[in-house]
Amino acid sequence: DDFLVNQKVMPTTYKMMKNSINFTKHYSFTSGGGSTFNSEFMVNTGYSSAYHYNQSAYSFSRNNYDYSLPNLLRKLGYKSNVFHMNTSEYYSRGVNYKSFGFDNYYGLKDTSKYHNNTDYWLDRELIFNNVFNKFIFNNEGLSMSFIITYSAHMPYKTTRGTCSMLTKEQGLTEYECLKLQAKETDYFMSLLLENLEKKNMLDNTIIMAFTDHYLYTLEDKSLLDKYKVTENNLINKTPFFIWSNGDYKKTVKKTNSQLDILPTILNLFGIEYYSNYYIGNDILDPSYQELVFFPDGSWYDGKSYIANGEYQFGRKININKLNENNVNVKRKMTLNDAVMKSNYFNNLSKRDVN
Repeated sequence: DDFLVNQKVMPTTYKMMKNSINFTKHYSFTSGGGSTFNSEFMVNTGYSSAYHYNQSAYSFSRNNYDYSLPNLLRKLGYKSNVFHMNTSEYYSRGVNYKSFGFDNYYGLKDTSKYHNNTDYWLDRELIFNNVFNKFIFNNEGLSMSFIITYSAHMPYKTTRGTCSMLTKEQGLTEYECLKLQAKETDYFMSLLLENLEKKNMLDNTIIMAFTDHYLYTLEDKSLLDKYKVTENNLINKTPFFIWSNGDYKKTVKKTNSQLDILPTILNLFGIEYYSNYYIGNDILDPSYQELVFFPDGSWYDGKSYIANGEYQFGRKININKLNENNVNVKRKMTLNDAVMKSNYFNNLSKRDVN
């Protein structure tokens, strides 16, 4: 969450964010079952797993994703791998990521080194593991590493989970444990930069960092009340930045979501794509229209928040604009689910062949 990325808790990440293209009005919403995987799905495909399909993390692994990030990068000669602590079976990631176009999925938990301990909970192991290190820092040819961190995941207790591994103290508050766990993720970030520098890869590396979801797993919800809007879907506000060794600094205040990340990346990399193949849009396009919508149909354009089709708060909105966005949001959600359930791009690819 935003309030953790500061100089005391996450100094490395904070410094990177301040020297990056920093998207300060980014929202990470959840839908379709599997909050973490759903963000992974959106960033790689430009679509949400179906809004009205609870087992969607396990339902669309046979779909065609020719338009996904790794598949488009493959055409440019990139190798793409995924790195995480958990097994390939969890969220069917091994199968799903293969469908997305990645070459391999690597899970720390799958390696024999961790069979008798739980060190794989620590994000530092994403760097210390020899297999992971070899592939992440391979500077021969073009590559993309999709790295899913874990240490800041619940629970936030000294009796179990990551916090119990990071301190010998007992009885720490939930917030104290949370900060320790976030520091572990920040330690991973510092190790990442350190290894890139050793391999002379810093100047040829782009780091795109985004959050899968806000801290909805906190038991003490009052903690969030101190730092953010919590009474509606704007609670989903989270960090997102793109770092290029400090070469590009820009604060982007346009409202956006995970659906907009892929088109934005494709633009920045100069990759040819059809914008109407995606639900979201390139945030950096001068004609970008701010709009974030949530699974319950509510939406926010950076000024006005609308729920149940009606104005709730913010700047008063013209009735015609309100109705236009209501229709647009409904259309996007319907289109999203239709594309997923019909495996639309598979049929499109067959037509292209014929």
